[in-house]
Amino acid sequence: MTADGLPADLVARVRRLRRLRWVPDDVLAEIVAADGLIWELPGAEALRLADEPEGGTAEPEAGTAPAGTAQSGGAAEVERVMAARLCAGCPVLDECLELDLRWMADRTVGVFAALSESDRRAAYPLWLAERDAAARRDGGPG
Repeated sequence: MTADGLPADLVARVRRLRRLRWVPDDVLAEIVAADGLIWELPGAEALRLADEPEGGTAEPEAGTAPAGTAQSGGAAEVERVMAARLCAGCPVLDECLELDLRWMADRTVGVFAALSESDRRAAYPLWLAERDAAARRDGGPG
């Protein structure tokens, strides 16, 4: 974790996006649509969550929350695992993340760039700060 509470790998990814700052939205969208795995969703078997037993979901014990629900505290981790599995091997993760942060900002939903909604929302303020700092430094658009 960094001083601002974000995972170090997420901060590194956001900082890597600097190189895409000057790429127009339509070009990013074309790259993501052409080269991304967005349309190649794996089958249900490939998406089975790590804590789901073979043969289906187990019934929770009485009085306990099912794994992966907000009450169990595991929802964020389940979301991260699902995001990573959906996007595994995609060659345009940075482009996808840049595009999502531009278009959806902190209103992002679903899975993009192998990150969960909550991770992308947490990254958004850092992404904005990086763009603002670069614009001040370079004298270009944010």
